[in-house]
Amino acid sequence: MPKKGVSLTPEASQKIKNYLKQNNLSQEEFAEDVLKVSPKTFRNWLSGKHSVDFEALNIIIEKLGIGVNDLLGDVDKYNCTTGVVSTIREIYQNNVAVYVEKSYRKIFDLFRNHITFLKYPKDGYFKTFKHDIQKGQNYYFEFQIKLMEEIEEAKFVVSFTVNNQIRINYGEVRLEHDKVDIIQYFQPPDYSVKRAGKNTIRVATWFDELPHTFVINSQIPFEIEEKGKISEYELNQANDIAVFWKHFFFH
Repeated sequence: MPKKGVSLTPEASQKIKNYLKQNNLSQEEFAEDVLKVSPKTFRNWLSGKHSVDFEALNIIIEKLGIGVNDLLGDVDKYNCTTGVVSTIREIYQNNVAVYVEKSYRKIFDLFRNHITFLKYPKDGYFKTFKHDIQKGQNYYFEFQIKLMEEIEEAKFVVSFTVNNQIRINYGEVRLEHDKVDIIQYFQPPDYSVKRAGKNTIRVATWFDELPHTFVINSQIPFEIEEKGKISEYELNQANDIAVFWKHFFFH
């Protein structure tokens, strides 16, 4: 996105006006109290006369609960993420994600950053990986994210769903030459682990009897290789596994 900002389309302006109407806000109130700009500047943005700066655009999409491509209409490449954003917004609004009351704001920050990462990179890559299991004994499942090119550094966002609802068990991961840094987590640890392979992240996660869909977004091309299930005993015996609360693991 250009640093100077972007011009709103008539459709985008109408979405903002609809939001203001639904929330009983005047353009003046939204401009001065939320965006911290003059009403004239805001009117110029809505008319398309002037470009919206990046900081203000971030605030607008946060308030509307959508991604930048949903707002601006450039959804061809990121069409598949619209449902993800809608689900995250619904869970936030319905309070489903509040496992610990005092952590609510932290959870929302993670969701917002996840949405931003999914929506902003024009050179990003997005895939889903579905794995359904029969009802039965709980077990751990492992798959690999295989990078398709050499990297200096790259970022992944990994999340997964249960019965089409986004769980808050996801991590934002930064890859470097010799380690994987966990950037964000529901209960963020200051933790990094050695990588098992030069161009691979191994991810193991806990499965119950419900179907799961992993949602992965990356800055570089990648493939997903299913590795099969491993028992809880085998997982506990692994000395080099990084174990985090709520059964999410990065190896």
